[in-house]
Amino acid sequence: MELDFDLMCSEIYDAGVIPRFGEMMFYPGSGLDPINPSELDQELGRYRLSHAIGT
Repeated sequence: MELDFDLMCSEIYDAGVIPRFGEMMFYPGSGLDPINPSELDQELGRYRLSHAIGT
């Protein structure tokens, strides 16, 4: 699987015989965690938008 994301966190469970995969998250805090200071949040947002897929 090839994805164009900077980060991916997945849940892997030991089910005895084979591993089981749970939720896959592509942003820490589901992208909802606040970033302080707000200026850094804005700078990171501008960076992410400038590197968005298809731009």
